[in-house]
Amino acid sequence: MQELYGKMNAAKVDYFDINELLKDFKLSVDNLSHLQDTSIKFSEYMDFLSDFDNKSILYFLIKSFNDEIEISNLIEDHIIHPRDINESNIFLDSLSISNKRIKDLHAFSADNQGEYEYRNQEAWVHSVRNGIETIYWYAVKPEDIQKFMSDFLKYYRTKSGSLIDSSIYIKSALVHLLFMRIHPFKDGNGRTSRLLHDMKFVELVNKTYNYNLKISPLHISQSIWRNRSEYYKRINALYFDLKHPEENYKALNDWINFILNMYDEELNFMNLMLSNSSMSLEYIQNKASDDELINKEANKIKLSKVKR
Repeated sequence: MQELYGKMNAAKVDYFDINELLKDFKLSVDNLSHLQDTSIKFSEYMDFLSDFDNKSILYFLIKSFNDEIEISNLIEDHIIHPRDINESNIFLDSLSISNKRIKDLHAFSADNQGEYEYRNQEAWVHSVRNGIETIYWYAVKPEDIQKFMSDFLKYYRTKSGSLIDSSIYIKSALVHLLFMRIHPFKDGNGRTSRLLHDMKFVELVNKTYNYNLKISPLHISQSIWRNRSEYYKRINALYFDLKHPEENYKALNDWINFILNMYDEELNFMNLMLSNSSMSLEYIQNKASDDELINKEANKIKLSKVKR
């Protein structure tokens, strides 16, 4: 299992301000170039979607998001049937964030498979082989969860002109990684982190492109599932402390490069799928016309051509 999870970093986590972890972080030159390339591909993809009418866009978003939730379960081998988002109002009402909102997202993603409150016991990522347990890293101590989550929410809500706060891809990627390493729940942290990633992604897409979406137009769990060995390695590479700044800056850049690769894969896949006759604009329009939820919510969609 060493090759699956990467290096061991089994020191227990003492509380630190996670905003200090990111304070001096800078994106590598390679990642800056990669970020630009991915942004161009994404803008082209959104231009394509903007040709759809509002009902078709919403049908496409809901179908894509239901697929995302199902695939997200597979990443950690949870073979359960997740709830359809049509059965929940938490994705069409608001993009606001709070501890309660996070617990609601977790309750939805875990679908009665775990506890819905923050854990009150230690947790760690490990493997067991031939009866021997190998611990790869510890989650934060239960008595420190609320402090870490307060810092997490502060970072999540921070709005500034810095690249790590304003970039659609970087901010959502770091939200994903930080939540995973805090690991506030007994189970379902991966699924919840990917929902939070999507929420931050669509929030910043709206701000960047002047859209009005509640559901992300692009998801990456399918690509993560195909590359999950690398996904685990990139998560585990972070020391999650203030004692290893150089190692952590490298781990953060490697994580962001990985997430950009996942978006590149998904953009290639979505462009192929949308050009296929089975998911043509006419097909989507016909499916959307009879959906009660879509007829109710479609007028809230705002999507226009990207201004270059």
